[in-house]
Amino acid sequence: MSLFPTRTIRILFAFAVCAILLTAFSACREMPPSPHEPSEIVAEIGGLPVALGELQMFVNEVRPAVKEHFEKTYGEADPNSKWHTQFGDETPAGYALTLALEKLRPYKVLQSWCKKEGVAEDFSYKTFVEQWKAENADRRGKKQAGEVIYGPESYTERVYYDYLQDKYESDLRKKVKPEPTDAQLQKIYDEHPDLFYRFGQVTMQCVVLPQSDFTRAQADALYMGFESALKGGADAEKAAEQAKVSAYFRTQVFTADDMSTPLVQGYPEVEDAVQTLEPGQSRTIDDNGVQWLFFYCSGREGNGRMSMEECKPELAQMFSQEYFDQTLAQKEQAAQVKLYDNAVTMIS
Repeated sequence: MSLFPTRTIRILFAFAVCAILLTAFSACREMPPSPHEPSEIVAEIGGLPVALGELQMFVNEVRPAVKEHFEKTYGEADPNSKWHTQFGDETPAGYALTLALEKLRPYKVLQSWCKKEGVAEDFSYKTFVEQWKAENADRRGKKQAGEVIYGPESYTERVYYDYLQDKYESDLRKKVKPEPTDAQLQKIYDEHPDLFYRFGQVTMQCVVLPQSDFTRAQADALYMGFESALKGGADAEKAAEQAKVSAYFRTQVFTADDMSTPLVQGYPEVEDAVQTLEPGQSRTIDDNGVQWLFFYCSGREGNGRMSMEECKPELAQMFSQEYFDQTLAQKEQAAQVKLYDNAVTMIS
């Protein structure tokens, strides 16, 4: 004879089944939704696909601009908490996508050009993440081994994206080398009359007053006496005698080689005086931190603008740079942006 009546067994069985089903249902409800696949394509720019993870990087970057826009326009201080709420005819998510795609456009256009020129082929987000992780792993290994690491110890995803982009651009500039005509080089030469001057040599008379021995006011007074004597017709040496600074007077000849030395390049005011003073002109320089300097230019030799023929290598480089920049700008302007319907619901 059974310990439980048949009806009781059926009731207990039914409760057990319900309990199992309720437990399973509750478990399903408590499971978080599956995350979107970062490599899923959500847009295209200039025919090149844009992955969710790639676009999300730029969405994260424009969040401050989104907050500022919705705060100023709608008085909403926290648009991130109302990502898909309609404000007027826009949502924070939609506005963020618009800004992010505009920031991403130059990147994808350059990548598309690289692909066309054969500089690089794979611009998928998956490959990018693999490269990024491999780079950081390599840097960690070098650090542990005590090797020298140039740059950061590890890259953030966004910074590494820029790092690769800079490399792509550098490689592309080396590959894209148009051959300019003489007429094109002449045009650049004529458009930059301030360039391509030959520096021969410049003779400068200098008065060098140690700041440890002379105050600014004393130096100014002495310079006024020096300049007054020059205007009175005295040469630089006589002007120094009349201003009672002969002991600090010297003549210095500057050649093209001197212009690249620390003595000149370390003091921009000195370099400018040597480059620009014409014979008969003087100038005082009082802020090199060590000395008060008076400069008087007494002569220039071998100076003048180089001919177009002499400048051809530099002009060709300028042409190449201008061609690259203009072509890239045109490609960016012409690039079509296509946003997939699911993108706005997938970004966070």
